[in-house]
Formats: sequence, C-alpha cells, structure tokens
Amino acid sequence: QQPGLNAGAAFSLDGRSLAMVLSKDEQVDLYRMEVASGALTRITRSPGGEASPTWSPDQKQLCISYDGGGTRPTLYLVAASGGNPTRLLPMPEEAASPDWSPVSNRIAFSLRRGGQYVLAMVDMRLPEHDPIILTQGPGDWESPSWAADGRHLVCSRTLDGQTRLMLVDTYYGKTMPLKTGASQESLPTYSRR
Repeated sequence: QQPGLNAGAAFSLDGRSLAMVLSKDEQVDLYRMEVASGALTRITRSPGGEASPTWSPDQKQLCISYDGGGTRPTLYLVAASGGNPTRLLPMPEEAASPDWSPVSNRIAFSLRRGGQYVLAMVDMRLPEHDPIILTQGPGDWESPSWAADGRHLVCSRTLDGQTRLMLVDTYYGKTMPLKTGASQESLPTYSRR
C-alpha cells in the first residue's frame, strides 16, 4: 500500500521475502519486503523502469525486465541484496516477463522477434546466455510460468483476437491449448507444488 505504482510482486522460494516494483520515491525501482515484518529494502536505484522480478533458485539474485533508462526492455540480473542491474541477454530485441525455474535453473521469457512475441529460454547453468526459441507458431506468446517439473510451461497465446492458455513442452517444443473454444485468458501462474 505504498503511494504510486505497486506491481510485479514475486515471493522468494522460502516465502520469507517478496520482490516488487514500487514508485513510492517518484522513481520506479525494485524493492524487497520481508513478509514477517513488512520491512522494505530498496534493491535498485536506476534511471530506467524495472518490471517482472523472478527469484533465482538460490534466492541470491533476481531476473528482471529492465529498460536501462530509455532503451527497449530486456532481461537483467541484480543481486537480491541490492546493486546495479547487469544485462543478461546479448541481443538487442525486447524481452519481458521472465520466470526462473527453481528445478531446471532456466529462465523462460517473451522475446520480440519478427513483429511478434515468441517464448524463449536461457539455461543459467551454461556460460553463454544465448536464447533458445521455444515457440515458432503465429501469434504473441507471453507470460510464461514454469511447472514444478522444470520442463513444462504455461503461457498465454494471442491469435486472431483470442487469448488462450497454452502448455509448452520445452524438451520437444510441442504446444497445446489447455482448453478448447473461444476464450480470453491471460497471465497464468503454475503452482510450485
């Protein structure tokens, strides 16, 4: 209940901390709140706008979508204790909505390519962070969320005016709608259990 923007809340894996984007100091920055006490710690002090925080499996880092103060938003890493964001992705395309799997240590996200959003991922166990494209079909693929198995994702796909939830198998690249018929569904989140 801070003044201004209150958005993008994400619980740490142990449930003790909450990462969120606030503009309470007339600047959009990333904060961490201790759930038990409500104590706030400012993580970033940067000219750009942060969004969509997601925690690393060891809870020491956060991946965020960050515009770097006027550029296209892309993925950055920042220490959960605070500091300057460092760029994760080597390419110039827009990237948003990251989700970091605590099981497979991979980050799934939406990547703007060829006038549409595709789903992509990077494997944080590898030194190169070149994205692997997961979806090739038409439409905008957005808001990925990892299943507890570290293999499957749920996301939204917008095509021909319809937005529906899709299941993506990251091993084989197969996709399927979660239900049939016309729908307008978005922003899915898998349970961690």
